[in-house]
Amino acid sequence: MGLSLADYRQILEASNPPRHEAIDDIYSDQSAWFADPAPNAHDVLARERLKTAVSAAVGALPPREALILQLYFVEEMNLEEIGATLDIGAARVCQIKKAALAKIRARLAGWEG
Repeated sequence: MGLSLADYRQILEASNPPRHEAIDDIYSDQSAWFADPAPNAHDVLARERLKTAVSAAVGALPPREALILQLYFVEEMNLEEIGATLDIGAARVCQIKKAALAKIRARLAGWEG
């Protein structure tokens, strides 16, 4: 063709006209480009209320159940590690954890933030 690379790119750029699109076609509330990084005040309040409700539900549990949830969810120990710490089997830890979570779910069943 007898063109330099720079000349070819210049011709290529000139041959691609700019695209015009309506903002409604591009904009989406779920798009990361248009997302507001600041948390929504309503969501923050709802999250705080949920934390309070969950804390109260965990506080109402028997100490052993609360301890197992603490070790599992906060300390991130697995069932075998918790069982070794409390000198019980992993299967028993699983039963206690399941019962504790059921109590929390029941307590929060009617909860509205």
